[in-house]
Amino acid sequence: MGPAGPHCRQDPPQRPRGPSGAGVRAQAGCSSGASLISVSGRIRRSTYLRLQLLAKEEHRLSLLMAESLHADRVAPVLFQPHLEALDRRLRIVLRAVRDCVEKDGLHSVVEDDLGPEHRAAAGR
Repeated sequence: MGPAGPHCRQDPPQRPRGPSGAGVRAQAGCSSGASLISVSGRIRRSTYLRLQLLAKEEHRLSLLMAESLHADRVAPVLFQPHLEALDRRLRIVLRAVRDCVEKDGLHSVVEDDLGPEHRAAAGR
């Protein structure tokens, strides 16, 4: 682990390429949250806010997925342990982003893709 920490990049992000030349989304040995940050180096503000919302108790990703999949013709598609794993992985992603924000600052990690009207609403 270098001075940037386990998840944060110091150099400008370059998309890794697989053997076929296609972009590689995950790196060997990285959690999905670490891959998100180490591959792209940044996260959009709209995505970050949505992930934070899905981590709140009243909007938990697992509950929303269970509700959405309940009406699926092949229900149950995901069982409770799978749904709970979504919440755990979401916490890992948010922790990776938070670690990078603490190290490099919000503006270095979170790309502001929201207009002024959204920024005002997000600040409430």
